[in-house]
Amino acid sequence: MTNATTTPKTTLRPIAPEAWETTARARARQQGEPDWALEQRRIAAAQAKALGLPSREHELWRRIDFRTLEQGLAALDPFHAGPAAATFGDLPAGLRAVLGEDADRAGVLVQRDAGVAFERNAAELERQGVIVCSLERALTRHAELLRPRLGALIEPDYDGYAA
Repeated sequence: MTNATTTPKTTLRPIAPEAWETTARARARQQGEPDWALEQRRIAAAQAKALGLPSREHELWRRIDFRTLEQGLAALDPFHAGPAAATFGDLPAGLRAVLGEDADRAGVLVQRDAGVAFERNAAELERQGVIVCSLERALTRHAELLRPRLGALIEPDYDGYAA
């Protein structure tokens, strides 16, 4: 029986590991991602599966209601790209309200599901060497800058989300 302080450990089951690996490998090849990134992703997926999602037994997650998340996992498609926005004005009104006026942002990146919905880097920033881009683009265009930093701040074995 489950009480208010303990929730059974949830296992990640939205996509079978073999199917994930096949799809991830095909997508990485299609995007031109480096092999080290795919390997890092494969290891993280295995760790996430082994660790499961956090539960109320973890202090940071003690007051979270996981029921809606658990119900949504069955329908999760980690490779689905949401619709893109051609301009800042095409983004949902609620998101634009949170981000503020378009002119106030030098670099903007909006991710929707597994795809980039909107991306803009001001020319002035680019001239200064500042890169604002999606992880997907960084892996193909700036892999040498990304490799030593990707996954360096959070240990992937903390919980399924970190992995």
